[in-house]
Amino acid sequence: MISDLMRNQEKVRERYSSIQSTDRVFTSAIVFGEVYFGLRRLPQGKRREVLFLQAEAVFANLVIQPISKEIAGVFAEVKCACEQVGIGVENNDCWIAATARSLQATLVSRDTDMLRVPGLTVVDWSA
Repeated sequence: MISDLMRNQEKVRERYSSIQSTDRVFTSAIVFGEVYFGLRRLPQGKRREVLFLQAEAVFANLVIQPISKEIAGVFAEVKCACEQVGIGVENNDCWIAATARSLQATLVSRDTDMLRVPGLTVVDWSA
């Protein structure tokens, strides 16, 4: 959803704008790293500069949740649970899922792999 916010995707922006002041909204340090990795891979130029500015604007309004010992423990649970039922989920996705699960949060994502992670609540704001 971060990419959708950066692109100012209407449905996602509307949902994000409707968040109540009492709601906790954050993103994982893993998501932050993935976004900036993708941007750094782009060739130097105006497009890259604009995308960096858009990313900075989105992340400025979010708490970046670091990986804690508790999240690392939940990562192990998530990874094992996925393996036991034959679900192949990439490590970064497991870290993101573990962050959401450890904080008992709903994950906002359009990544359909996340729907298969046991015990994870996922919503897609672009749907």
